[in-house]
Amino acid sequence: MAGFMLAAVGVTAQQNHVGNGEIPYRTDMVKSAVTSVHCDGVNKIESDKWYQLVIKHGMDAEKDTPLGSATTVLTMERDYSTGALHLEAKKIEDAALTHSLWKIKFDEDAVSGHNYTFINKETGYALTFDHTRAVNLTAADAAAAVLNANATILDGCNDMWTWYSNDDNGDTRFDNHLVYSYYHRTKKVMAMALNANNEVVLVSAPQSLAKVDASGLQNIISFQPVIAGAKVLSAAEINSMIDADDSYKTFPPAAGNNASNLAGKLAKFLFNVNMTSNPLDASDYVAEDTQVAALSRDNYSNAEGSNIITAGQPSVYAGYGILFRKDQTTDKYLRVSTTYHEGATTSNYNGLKLEDATFANTAEIDATKARFHFKVTYYPTNDSLVIEPLNASMPNKSLLPADVTANLAALAALTPAQYLNTINAGVAYGTAGSDFANCLSNKAVGVPVALAAINFATPGNQSQVLTVSVPYGINADEAKFMAISKEGYKCSASSHALGIVGYPGNPAYVTFNCDNHNGDGTGAVEYNADMKMKVTFDNTYKALVRTTVDNGVYLVRLSTANPNANDVTLTQKRADGSYIVADMGGHLVYDVLEADQDFKRMPATQWVIEQLGCDVVKKENADPTYNKTPRVKITNREYGVVGFEGQLYDAGDGKYYIINHEYANGMTTSGTVHATAANNFFSCGDTIYFEKIETPNTAGYSVIASDVLAENVYALQHYNANVNNLFLGISATDNYIKGIPGDPTYYELHLIKGAQAYGYTSAKAGATQLSRDVYAVKVKDANKIDNDHKYIALDHMHRYIVADEADIQAGKNGLTWAIFYLKENNNVDSTPYYALVNETSEWSKIGADKKEIVLNNNQTAGKMAIKQGTNESYIDQLCGTTSDVFALTVDPRPLYKSLSADAATAEYVNNLAKSVTLSSLSGNEFLYEDSRSGILNYLAVENKSVQTKHEGLYVDYVAKSKDRMPQYLFAVAADSVKAYFYCGENAHGATHGLNPSCDHKVSYPGYVSGRFLVNLNDSIQNSINKVEAASKFQYDNYTRLAFVEAVHRGDSLFVLKAPYTLKGENAITGADADGNILIIPDYLAKDQEGIVYDAVVLDGTHNNVAFSLRYVGDTEEEGFLLESNDGQFSSVGSFEGAWLRFVNGTPVLAKFFNTNGNHNTGDIIDGNGSTGVTDFGQVLNQAAILTLGTVDKVATDNESISTSTVEVSTINGSVVVKGADGKKVVISNVLGQILVNTVITSSEATIAVPAGVVYVKVEGEAAVPAIVK
Repeated sequence: MAGFMLAAVGVTAQQNHVGNGEIPYRTDMVKSAVTSVHCDGVNKIESDKWYQLVIKHGMDAEKDTPLGSATTVLTMERDYSTGALHLEAKKIEDAALTHSLWKIKFDEDAVSGHNYTFINKETGYALTFDHTRAVNLTAADAAAAVLNANATILDGCNDMWTWYSNDDNGDTRFDNHLVYSYYHRTKKVMAMALNANNEVVLVSAPQSLAKVDASGLQNIISFQPVIAGAKVLSAAEINSMIDADDSYKTFPPAAGNNASNLAGKLAKFLFNVNMTSNPLDASDYVAEDTQVAALSRDNYSNAEGSNIITAGQPSVYAGYGILFRKDQTTDKYLRVSTTYHEGATTSNYNGLKLEDATFANTAEIDATKARFHFKVTYYPTNDSLVIEPLNASMPNKSLLPADVTANLAALAALTPAQYLNTINAGVAYGTAGSDFANCLSNKAVGVPVALAAINFATPGNQSQVLTVSVPYGINADEAKFMAISKEGYKCSASSHALGIVGYPGNPAYVTFNCDNHNGDGTGAVEYNADMKMKVTFDNTYKALVRTTVDNGVYLVRLSTANPNANDVTLTQKRADGSYIVADMGGHLVYDVLEADQDFKRMPATQWVIEQLGCDVVKKENADPTYNKTPRVKITNREYGVVGFEGQLYDAGDGKYYIINHEYANGMTTSGTVHATAANNFFSCGDTIYFEKIETPNTAGYSVIASDVLAENVYALQHYNANVNNLFLGISATDNYIKGIPGDPTYYELHLIKGAQAYGYTSAKAGATQLSRDVYAVKVKDANKIDNDHKYIALDHMHRYIVADEADIQAGKNGLTWAIFYLKENNNVDSTPYYALVNETSEWSKIGADKKEIVLNNNQTAGKMAIKQGTNESYIDQLCGTTSDVFALTVDPRPLYKSLSADAATAEYVNNLAKSVTLSSLSGNEFLYEDSRSGILNYLAVENKSVQTKHEGLYVDYVAKSKDRMPQYLFAVAADSVKAYFYCGENAHGATHGLNPSCDHKVSYPGYVSGRFLVNLNDSIQNSINKVEAASKFQYDNYTRLAFVEAVHRGDSLFVLKAPYTLKGENAITGADADGNILIIPDYLAKDQEGIVYDAVVLDGTHNNVAFSLRYVGDTEEEGFLLESNDGQFSSVGSFEGAWLRFVNGTPVLAKFFNTNGNHNTGDIIDGNGSTGVTDFGQVLNQAAILTLGTVDKVATDNESISTSTVEVSTINGSVVVKGADGKKVVISNVLGQILVNTVITSSEATIAVPAGVVYVKVEGEAAVPAIVK
């Protein structure tokens, strides 16, 4: 075993972030001592001991060179700029001692076999690698593959390694053995190799190359556990308490700091027994190096005549050069007194007191001064100290009082060779033939003399006191219990003993029975010197405890006891609990959460955390290795700024810190005014903690659907606690934008680009894609038809102003477009308040001429702000700490009339018993069906105060139209039929017809049939004879509208093609057994499209059969336009399309944009182009502004149906025809069977017909239905 003591003291693994955010790294001045190949071996690994791992011994036999000092050991090293850890193979004396010490834990499980974990003393971190960092081998020679590779950083999943098959090897010492790990999931072997700089590189090879036990690989690292070499300490090393916490308070330490003293540092000792008298436990001492140069540990020699202490001469007493000054500032030093503890036994054990006494540290030495000198030896594996006095000579207790003075004088006159210490012999009083005595019992040369605990001999008093003694339980006068000095043997001597400059001597004594160390005939035995106590340093090695945070979206907060002390962001918001956020310029700043803010709706305050490296989740029934503390990447969700990437460390209480000093100057900028971030990342001086956002949303900017924007106008209400009614208005004198109290000014938000993706996304963190809209702000038009073309712009002095869009686009007087993001900054009672942030990117649109229009966009970054006092608007810089924000106060402004939503008209929709009238706003022009042409039943207008012809239109709602633009079909002679059954021709060998009773009948949906209003655009476009045939569909070069027979079923209108009709000859209808007239479904089959019918899909978009009622103004009284379709130009809410107008009393389509001229009416900002007409006067002046009336009658009046000058009416059992004198009249039933075919010979003819629905066709007139009762 290793040295005097058996017990060991564990290591604390807790870290608290100190107030200023720094974690001082410890010194690394204490280097490892040379061990011995003859006696450092281990045959049982104990988990509470600290071992060194030898990669290569310096010698195999004592005669070989370069001896033990060439031994290399495994160390864990830290990059002092980043905190990253890696492994190195270092010469044993170059290795910092704590860096080279390892606790070894053995675990045997059924899944992965025999596993070893290696924990480093300096870092408290296990030997852990991420397999994804490994160099993949394609050949067996690992050294060749990693020669120029970088050291592998320690982190990741794998901290369990295969080494030996057990941790107890019986009487045989463990030898050097391969260390590897088999990764079951990938069937790969991981091992370690050395690069050209003797740094460890992780390698990985497939099982086929490496073999399961890594024996297939060459030049991979193997190592052997050894007992760490005992080390004689200097004063500085003692004061560091072996490079413990607080040993160095400045970051970072100079590499290999060998300072001889550390100011202000006191050594504290820890004893494993309580003692009533123990000055080392009661007080703190600072170690000092003696000025007696011969006692330096570098001056050792055991040659003949070296038992002297003479300046310039080597000495066997080298190493006894430590003085312990009490409390550093006093002149009191610790010494071995000449006074015994009262009541303590004195036979074989010395009971001398240790006490503080006045002393001056000089270059002189004598027996009295020697009592203040000690040698301190550290035994790392046991973590124990041995403190040996240079002179512990004892008074003769058997003397009479009169002889005490002479005895003390004799002790003071002792020469160095006569001092009682480990090296010299102890000569008892009364020993024959001796001319001096120095103790009460004889002690052999080399038997240790050191501090020990002793108890009183008084019965019942078991109190312990600190004294000086030889080991308990041995015969101290026997030479076989001698200790040996490591410097006396080549295998364990320091490089200093070999004459190598820069390596200190190490005259440590060990009680090893090592081969070839003790001379023949000594009979030396190996033993552990029992001093009845263990003493070690009262130190701590608070490990930098790695930790992690789960994937997710978080808020990051600051923990500090020094508000604003280190606020390099100049926000004056650095306080305990404040947040780390990005300002609107993307610069990281500290901020506080105001009562009217919701950071969960502000992506700039949110951070996306993603775990990095190998697998982070432990999987059952798989490898027992998983990433326990993966590194993280912390990215701002809005700006994508990486605040930190690396390892987080645990500060306790759910808090975290960073040790990577590449982040030492984080959170600093070059200023707050339009600052360019200098260090736009977290500060390693901050202690932080995280608040997880469990359900991240996509709020952050205004995103409003285009159809919602089209139907609303908005006031921008300023958020001001003192003036609640301050709105963004327009100065009456100069058109500049300013805050104006009172009635709000309303604006239209024109969408420049919808759903612009921005921000940082991560699927594993749940950070979904963010989006935002870009708007131009237009002053509300006077009505819904006119376009006033007034927008917010920026002038040449960067002031917000209202200007004409043409002037803005032309850059007149320095005007540019003011285009905004609306960024949420506050939220009051669930109402978001937005900052108007300038968007400075280049934007373009495709105009009506199909050419790209590049917008004359503002290029000045900033946000709109309101000056206090004047309320004038101006551009504020983005990285300010406050923002002017505005709520969108919505004023609904629907573009289209909804008949169903209006209580006055709702019952007139899809109601056969009721109809509506469409008339001009003046009320003098009513629309009706005119069949006089004999070609088409055109939409006509009657100039009368009260409509008399064909009263009313049936209203059929288009189900797939949206609330934003409800669409309707208008029809006359409508018939509504519910779902019915049909058995088709030759189905199942028979034709059963409509509503049969057979089992194989098929259900068909209901429908509405009749004559539906359509515009004739397609008829013009599809006409073969453009010169002649087109006239059927136009009037004065304008497209007409007409009523055609059609069937509305489902989401399509089936428009019948000639010669097919709903009634009469070529009718597509039939009668069921009860006489109900129904559409025969075969005629509407898909294969009949283009033959029997043309289908118009009713999907809510513009088409030639569906109409919408476009409001002119904001009130019902202002009327509406009847909006139809004009091919590619029509769209919801557009200023281009087709509307009804009257030309010389004929209803036609007023089309904008059309072939009659360039009728631009849109905004440049909307991308609709501008090449001529700049107002919408044609719509107001030419389109018919209509109003709607209601009639509680069917759309075809059965009492009196007018066709030109001919009037058809019915009475019971007869049809009455007036005004058809000399004309042929044909009356048929619904099956097309002719009932009457005659020429009328009078102005009024009464014709008898069966009851039911009949069709009356007067020569030169369209057939009209009539119901005969």
